Amino acid sequence: LARGAHATADRVRGASPRFGAALVNDGDPATYWATDDGVTAGAIDLEWSTEVVIDRVVVQEAIALGQRVEAWTVEVEADGGWRQVAAATTIGARRLVRFPETATRRIRVAITKARACPVIAAVSAYRDPA
Repeated sequence: LARGAHATADRVRGASPRFGAALVNDGDPATYWATDDGVTAGAIDLEWSTEVVIDRVVVQEAIALGQRVEAWTVEVEADGGWRQVAAATTIGARRLVRFPETATRRIRVAITKARACPVIAAVSAYRDPA
């Protein structure tokens, strides 16, 4: 579902499109969103034009640059505000979090703690087909 979303970020390394939020859902594992050096927190929002129902999010770090993330959350926009639906520690090559089915037009993946600037290669959103 994330491929159909518009991605934005609160911080982007050098304000450069080379590290922009749109790279987390472009389908290319070699590209990634990053913050400036010394910035160890940041958030990526995915927004859909119509409501989607999701129950899991997968996040991948640009692992060739090392495992950096130590803590992160997933929030959904609902009833005019943000509600946290998942929290986790490290990401590494790939990390999946599950939560109850939620209808929303926006999700936020917030990196709350990292060893160095986060480098996120992919954010994916899914709904169990069962």
